[in-house]
Amino acid sequence: MLLRGREKALAEVHWICIDSADWPAARDAAAGTRMTLRTGQDFADALPPPGGVDAVLSNFGLEYVHREEAAEACWAWLAGGARLHAVMHARGSVIDRVASVNLSDIGFALHEVRLFEHARAMLRAIATAPSDPLERMMHAIAVRDGYNQAVNALKARMEAAGARSAPLMDMLQGITALTGPAREGHLDSALTTLSDREAGYVAECARLQAMHRAALDETSLATFLEALSQAGLRDLKSQRIDSPIGLLAWMVSGRKP
Repeated sequence: MLLRGREKALAEVHWICIDSADWPAARDAAAGTRMTLRTGQDFADALPPPGGVDAVLSNFGLEYVHREEAAEACWAWLAGGARLHAVMHARGSVIDRVASVNLSDIGFALHEVRLFEHARAMLRAIATAPSDPLERMMHAIAVRDGYNQAVNALKARMEAAGARSAPLMDMLQGITALTGPAREGHLDSALTTLSDREAGYVAECARLQAMHRAALDETSLATFLEALSQAGLRDLKSQRIDSPIGLLAWMVSGRKP
């Protein structure tokens, strides 16, 4: 939103992007462009270029840094007269509420229902099913019952909520897509894909937990603004970013004299 209509002016800008995740492939891909991608670095510890930068922009990133350290880093990075613009997660926002629901759903599937554990056994049962129809009917009954009970528990959860859950539907559809390869003799590949998907959801839980912890309520937003002021920034402002369905985020801006 802040950059809309300024594409021509920004054409010559060199971007320095900092990400605490270690992302070598992305870092290497940015080489030779107008972007320097610093991965595996925390903004609180990252060294600014000599003379600082013309602006510090953050799109759901600055709130993950300790508030006092983030404020000091903003001061260190900004050149005289440069500005800070940050969009920050808000506690109780639409994004925060959806994240909380998704986190609860994923945790339910992973730990209470043990969906992936049952799916793993189910794929093995499919791969080893006998060709005789009668023998196949009696094959791995307990495994099939366990998996069906897990699926039914997820369906009952969505029915009680009165809405489909995006992560739960994605899990179920992803597992269903692996039954074909398992049946066709590609069990190892199917199990590897299943394990990768499970690991992805474990990582998603960690991301959503971090997002919720980082989200600012009005009190913590005021504390962050005070930290920016103590660091030396001026013209500090905060405002809500709203949508028809509620609060989306906070926007914070300021200037280094």
